[in-house]
Amino acid sequence: MEMLEHVPDPRMTATLARLLRPGGALFVSTSTATSDPSCWRFRRREYLHRSDPRGTHGYERLIAPAELARWARAAGLTLSAMAGIELNPFTDHVALSGNVSVNYLAHFRR
Repeated sequence: MEMLEHVPDPRMTATLARLLRPGGALFVSTSTATSDPSCWRFRRREYLHRSDPRGTHGYERLIAPAELARWARAAGLTLSAMAGIELNPFTDHVALSGNVSVNYLAHFRR
């Protein structure tokens, strides 16, 4: 699994597809491009907690779910599932959801 906003070229789905055997699975995660890049989640991680280097999450690095699905289809992959990742900042509880508006996981098959 790869966090696509952290790789040099997130459009590498064609390369990843070629590396998969027929029936192989690809799992990726990323942050949604429709999100405001200055929102608290990035600022908190980059400036408050210092868990990510400053400037890691620029808007140009974020990927809309439809854009990722389009890249994958062009590479011959089929979207099997997509789920949102929700973090409760008060309890640090993480859960999957149907809301892909902030962070999400995608599962593709070749």
